[in-house]
Amino acid sequence: LLGRPIENRATAYAELEAQWYDRWTRNILEDEGQPVPEGEQLPVLVKHVWNPVRVSDVYEMAKAVAVLHGRGQGPIGGRLGKAWEMMGWDLAELEDEESE
Repeated sequence: LLGRPIENRATAYAELEAQWYDRWTRNILEDEGQPVPEGEQLPVLVKHVWNPVRVSDVYEMAKAVAVLHGRGQGPIGGRLGKAWEMMGWDLAELEDEESE
């Protein structure tokens, strides 16, 4: 993971998902008969502690992508860009290699 930007797809997804925590909490409280007016602070704080990505996670994802690619014959065979995207790699690097 050397040379990878700090902000990657995993952290971007976490930030996107975190935007929904307040809305979900408001809906749950409203369903339970304890509505909180919009603009008021919620009586609870909801947050998620994300586990860091481990090397074994990257290897497992690479193995899954390799199976899906299947030497060009699998479900994503012939679409190397899709494999690149699933691994979270920069598509510009693939385009640079193809143009060379």
